[in-house]
Amino acid sequence: MSGQFYIVNLGGTAATIQEVFYEFYIADSKSPLPAKRPWEGKSGLKCNVTLKPGCSSPYLFERQQPVSAEEFSYLAFRKKSLYIMGWIDYVDALKIRRTTRFCRLYDVDTDRFTAVEDAEYESAD
Repeated sequence: MSGQFYIVNLGGTAATIQEVFYEFYIADSKSPLPAKRPWEGKSGLKCNVTLKPGCSSPYLFERQQPVSAEEFSYLAFRKKSLYIMGWIDYVDALKIRRTTRFCRLYDVDTDRFTAVEDAEYESAD
């Protein structure tokens, strides 16, 4: 499974992306996301990309392990849920380091990821 997401600078000044982390997470559909975010304590990919205000940059992602037939069956019958989640660290024009966290749920019907409504997983400093 692979795809891309866009990192967008919605601010009014330039922002420099410093680190990006993402991972896939499979959970029972009836279970809530864990209280401790699975990425806590992990390091991301270091980078140094500056985005001007209103500009975006694509970021490619790939799941190292293919989705097995059994996993896909669980996803198709909604017994399990597949998420891509992580964070983006950047420095704004005032040299303040900020973090944006994201979590997207895979929708088998549309073959797309959609944002989850959970402030622990979807937030921006």
